Amino acid sequence: MAVRDLCAFQVPQYQRQKWIEETEFFYSQANKRLMSQFSDEIMTSDADEYAERVYEKLGERFNPDFHDPGCDAEDAFHEGVEFYRLLSEMKDDVRLSMVSTMFQNWEKELREWLVHEVRYWCPGHEVKEAIWAGTVDEIYNLLKVSGFYDVRAQPFFRSLDALRLVVNVFKHGDGKSLKDLDRKYPRFTARSHDGFYAQNLRMRLLRHEHMVVTDADFEEFCHALISFWQGLPDNMMVSEVKKLPQWMQNASSAAEEV
Repeated sequence: MAVRDLCAFQVPQYQRQKWIEETEFFYSQANKRLMSQFSDEIMTSDADEYAERVYEKLGERFNPDFHDPGCDAEDAFHEGVEFYRLLSEMKDDVRLSMVSTMFQNWEKELREWLVHEVRYWCPGHEVKEAIWAGTVDEIYNLLKVSGFYDVRAQPFFRSLDALRLVVNVFKHGDGKSLKDLDRKYPRFTARSHDGFYAQNLRMRLLRHEHMVVTDADFEEFCHALISFWQGLPDNMMVSEVKKLPQWMQNASSAAEEV
């Protein structure tokens, strides 16, 4: 009697659509409910109002024998500029938080899907743990060497790879990911930019707080994640699996020994 072939990887259309819609929803709502509050118009208005309040407060203790009204106005102006700067930094932090959450949601969905798909033909708690413990690069290797999907060969991969590094820098600060980001995608580090960054010696240092991610980058990252879900093949049978990466083989062997 012939042995029934199992499905190694399968992406039902409803599941693919769910992933895409969730990514689109997160991006659109993050912009609508959070990023929209940091428009230049709103921040400028808030900074002007803050400067006006500072000026009024300074006026409460104004003494013409000791105080210069011009100095008070200048002090209030600089307070407004500082308020705008702090709002701009907050905007960058909120954007990076949204970018990081969007990536982490994608990564968890991908790992959960893999665990679900291999449970019949590569079962065991050790396999599940290995999938969750592996790096994103190791997950890419699993998809590639099995013959299912070569993520690195896709047009969107550079955006996806940059996203991974940006999130790592945001989470962990200075380190290997920051150096890799500067080497592979220097547009995300301040020292590669012209204008203010080029003229400011401090900003030319390679530091995690000098990472530059824009609204356009946020949109690009969203499109990369959507393209990933769109590009996953519909299915692959176990008989079509070319091989498994060594870390997956080790986990499978450990599961069989239990």
